[in-house]
Amino acid sequence: ILTNANGADTCRQVSKRQIAIIAELPAVSNSIRTGGTGPEDAAIIIYTSGTTGFPKGVVVHHGGLVNTALGQIEVFGLTGEDRILQYSSIYYDSSLAEIFTSLFSGACLLVFPTQVTADRQAFRTALREQKVTVLTMSPSTLEHYVPQDFSTLRVLIVAGEVLYKKQVEKFTRQIRCFNGYGLTETSVCATCEYIDPDREYGAIIPIGRAIRGMTIEILDDSLHPVADGE
Repeated sequence: ILTNANGADTCRQVSKRQIAIIAELPAVSNSIRTGGTGPEDAAIIIYTSGTTGFPKGVVVHHGGLVNTALGQIEVFGLTGEDRILQYSSIYYDSSLAEIFTSLFSGACLLVFPTQVTADRQAFRTALREQKVTVLTMSPSTLEHYVPQDFSTLRVLIVAGEVLYKKQVEKFTRQIRCFNGYGLTETSVCATCEYIDPDREYGAIIPIGRAIRGMTIEILDDSLHPVADGE
């Protein structure tokens, strides 16, 4: 476990793993990094249960993170004129999409204080006053809002849970709405569905098509590819 001196005693109390104090680590010469950072190098590690139900550290690589950000910029049509809210906590992978789509597109990244995001009325007011144009939230959170609350939005991304038509249909005439799907292991986002207000959907909104740089494979219970139509 890598920690600072203040956290070392706490780590020893809760874990039998080896403790390394940052200040005591030997100096490393920059000369060993002759090749720079490549696409396969680790960008971050996020702890998540993923699809297994068992918490684990997932390595997100530079290449995957860049691909996700560029893919979402393309799908959502983000520009330097946008004002993107980092609604997700930094501890969740969805925050990576909010941060890096903003950086790569030249958009303004906004971060609201916790007391604002936790108070629905204060949140509504802040969205309007800060002229937020791009927002990502879960379907269950979206249920607490109505289109009038999002008067400045032009893009709404709904992700993190199964999205039901009844949860989003009231927003689709006013805002370009998307259903995003992906895992931390696939660098946050793998597929996206633009929710067309003129299309007849069933009860559940589909997860859509793969974003740039990604592919989708449909497998059976034995993990073999299924034939078309199966």
